[in-house]
Amino acid sequence: MKDPTLEIFRFTLYLSEDSGTMESIDAKIYDKCDDCIVASVDGVVHIEFDRESESSSEAVKSAISDVLSVEGIRVTRVELEGTSVIDEINHQLAEA
Repeated sequence: MKDPTLEIFRFTLYLSEDSGTMESIDAKIYDKCDDCIVASVDGVVHIEFDRESESSSEAVKSAISDVLSVEGIRVTRVELEGTSVIDEINHQLAEA
């Protein structure tokens, strides 16, 4: 039975160009996350998540943690419309 305190949050993590190609990282990501799709547009690899969590902040932070546990991958940007938390996380990623 689904936990009524949890919601599904949809967002996208964009990876740095030096993280590799979609083909080289998709299996590694799918080993860590079962709630995402790895895709590439114009050579930019991104990961689209439908993550269940109590808050958007926790959903995004846990996804970033899962993705960064794969060696050589770096997240450069997060997209989730209308959320100030995402702006804060993007600022932190830019400084890293």
